[in-house]
Amino acid sequence: MLELDGREMLKVTIELVPSGDQERTLVLGELTISNVGHPTVDAGDYEVVLTEHHRGRADQATSRFCTVASMHGLEREVLRPTQLVGAALNLVAPLKRTMHSSSEPYGVVHSREEL
Repeated sequence: MLELDGREMLKVTIELVPSGDQERTLVLGELTISNVGHPTVDAGDYEVVLTEHHRGRADQATSRFCTVASMHGLEREVLRPTQLVGAALNLVAPLKRTMHSSSEPYGVVHSREEL
């Protein structure tokens, strides 16, 4: 299991609920954001871990992938928790690089591997 350097702060579970049937709910992934420091009074540094569960057809095995990243110098007073989650997801699971609205990176992905 991956050991985080900071304190777990936010945890988001991503679930698929087929046709609204709660009994058939499948966990697709978990996102954990940990506070790893404060470079200044107004900014925070965070570690992000995204674990994804990929399910294929019924005859295929389930695979898991883990992506670890860090975000640096984010403004704590103006960033809401949901915005922090959005920034983390944009870093570890971007839609397309061309869709990113800012040219300045706010973090770096450290690893992306199958578990």
